[in-house]
Amino acid sequence: MPGPTTAFKQVIQLGIVVRDVDACIDRYKALLGISDEQVSRIETKDLPSWLETRYRGKPSEFHVRIALIDFGGLQFELIEPLAGDPSCYSEFLETVGQGIQHIMVQPADHAELTRTLESNGTEPVSY
Repeated sequence: MPGPTTAFKQVIQLGIVVRDVDACIDRYKALLGISDEQVSRIETKDLPSWLETRYRGKPSEFHVRIALIDFGGLQFELIEPLAGDPSCYSEFLETVGQGIQHIMVQPADHAELTRTLESNGTEPVSY
């Protein structure tokens, strides 16, 4: 049986698609015992215009509201799809509902991991 992969160092983020970021922030604050200082809020409309988003290989303009909650070295990313083109987030909410949409890991060597994924024919769904 193969041993554990050494391509990843640790889990650094849980991406959770939700219907209402503000309501979820209040629940996470109460559950985790955190303050507003541990919560950052972002809306894609506030990001730099040069940041190109793609979905399934094509340019995509979508709008989401995000809350980043830092908790003991793990970040919870709450993502609320709002408007615009389809995205991996709106698709997830429509087909699965609210829940963990992605787990971000810290790669040991990002360039090597990218080469490995590309050599195996893996293509990104969204970025």
